[in-house]
Amino acid sequence: MTGITVRDAAAADTEAISRIAIATGQDEEWGGSDPAYVSHLLAHGRLVVAEYRGAVAGFGATLRIGTGPAAITMLCDLFVDPDRHGLGLGQAMLGELWHDSTPRMTFSSLHAHALPLYARYGLDAWWPLLYLAGDVTALRAPAGWAVALASLA
Repeated sequence: MTGITVRDAAAADTEAISRIAIATGQDEEWGGSDPAYVSHLLAHGRLVVAEYRGAVAGFGATLRIGTGPAAITMLCDLFVDPDRHGLGLGQAMLGELWHDSTPRMTFSSLHAHALPLYARYGLDAWWPLLYLAGDVTALRAPAGWAVALASLA
């Protein structure tokens, strides 16, 4: 792990986080390329970046859900620049993110090496996240369902 530094992320890291998110295919709303999502993680969770030879090459985030003995820490994100895979950046970030003793969980990952790494750090994949694709106009709303505009309130 020579040349790797993991530190708490700052607002100034948003552009580098976005670049890594896009490089890993996470370019949708509520992903690392969304400044509002990154701001949310900075304000309410723990967001770290991994630097390799002085440049941000990965980011990871956790959120604590609940309080007291029922609290759970959820891994929200763990992404490494594809050009830097295999250097130990993900492992270094997980080591920094897991300082409490709450149960750990995540959803799932499309990356073949992610789940074994997560398991080594005591994460449970509580349920699969299904990635669906298709023509949404081919679907009909069930009988009795309706859509209406909602106010901000």
